[in-house]
Amino acid sequence: MTGPARISARALVVASDPHSRDLLTLSLRLAGCDVATARSGVEALNAAWSQRLDLLVLDPDLPDLDGHEVARILRRDGPDIPVVFAARPLRLEAVVGEARLHLTTW
Repeated sequence: MTGPARISARALVVASDPHSRDLLTLSLRLAGCDVATARSGVEALNAAWSQRLDLLVLDPDLPDLDGHEVARILRRDGPDIPVVFAARPLRLEAVVGEARLHLTTW
């Protein structure tokens, strides 16, 4: 029996909580993604403008800019990157499933 296909993509995980950031990073790496991380909205915007990214996984509750504001700024001024919100309580299967959906249809 085979599992889901591996995702071959570059993702940025943005979460202020180190535990959530680590769990999301590990889950996406196990799914086949190359993962970078950021701890704040400003770090996320800098990474989005300086790196080639295929996916952005955002915690909506960031300390400086909330995740929704980061997504709005990127939609308005930045590169066209699909966004998955990692809301609390964190449901890893849902986040990875949504990432797969975005990356296979994008």
